[in-house]
Amino acid sequence: MPEGELVFVGLGLHDERGLTLRGLEEAREADVVFVELYTSPMPGLSLARLEELVGKPLRLVDRHVLEDLDAEPLLGEALAGRKVVLLVPGDPMIATTHVAIRLRAERLGVRTRVVHGPSIISAVMSLTGLQAYKFGRITTITYPERGLVSEAPYWAVLENKARGLHTICLLDARAEEGRFMTVQEGLELLLALEERLGKGAVRPDSLAIGIARAGSEEPVVKAGSVEELLEQDLGPPPHTLVIPGPLHFMEAEALKVLAGAPDWVGRRRETEAVLITVEREAERLAGRYVRNLDHAFGTLEMRGVPPRIDEASLRHVLDLAERYHEDAERFLEAGEYLTSIAAASYAEGLLDALRLLGLVEFEWPSR
Repeated sequence: MPEGELVFVGLGLHDERGLTLRGLEEAREADVVFVELYTSPMPGLSLARLEELVGKPLRLVDRHVLEDLDAEPLLGEALAGRKVVLLVPGDPMIATTHVAIRLRAERLGVRTRVVHGPSIISAVMSLTGLQAYKFGRITTITYPERGLVSEAPYWAVLENKARGLHTICLLDARAEEGRFMTVQEGLELLLALEERLGKGAVRPDSLAIGIARAGSEEPVVKAGSVEELLEQDLGPPPHTLVIPGPLHFMEAEALKVLAGAPDWVGRRRETEAVLITVEREAERLAGRYVRNLDHAFGTLEMRGVPPRIDEASLRHVLDLAERYHEDAERFLEAGEYLTSIAAASYAEGLLDALRLLGLVEFEWPSR
């Protein structure tokens, strides 16, 4: 049987012109070409124009085919020895759906390849002027399910800010329902979480950036306070939200020039808000680290000491770890949270080293 393959090809962000020359070549050489448009909207895309460009019929697939049916129609074609191309919005592996399909294909013996396309991740950095190495964990704000709002994006913003990093908030897309979250909806959900959790991650005076229709000829990029963005009409989706951490002076200038940011951006008002957030997050983390050490020392047992190890030296290292543990507790009580975290980290490192050497056994608490 001839060897088939599955090639994931990125379409880019706005219309069929985002398809790279290599991606177009792969699609033209394929035996079967599928296209999905539900993981992210592409407002300027015409299936008729894309089909004409590729030079063969396109088979549109939805969430049901790729997720509920585990991409069986695509994998069936590849297992029959055909070259299959799946055209997807943006860069193919940004959506975890496509990662799952690729892993399944490889396990079934189907060769896979990826042809990258313009991604919202790189577009955000290009459009805002924020520095690429200052972004933290990406998160997604989703619509409430049965009245429940996911807290994950709130904690991602808080933890990124505590580390001096920016947060890209992808916004929920429900193509099958015709619903695409706007920047305003995303901010309203974050403010609702702020009211409930109260950690200072996103306040009405926090800086935020809204981006609409990245990749189009006229994208919209607007920076301002959360209050200001809630009043802004960014036009139709797709939208993306960015919650910045502390800004380098060049980043502040870029937001003023490229995104119409107000004059206070980069000044003391913004810096103080970030410092408050960092202090609160440091307090939370310090308390957690001390509790983790309490549990570890409470479950610690020495194992058999091999002849090459002096038991007195082992007990000396354990004593050092306990002293760092005590220091972490004292600094936590004194409100010196970053120093408490540092002391706790030394204690954790010593305990983990002893366990890796097989000299002690203990448990870290389950999350």
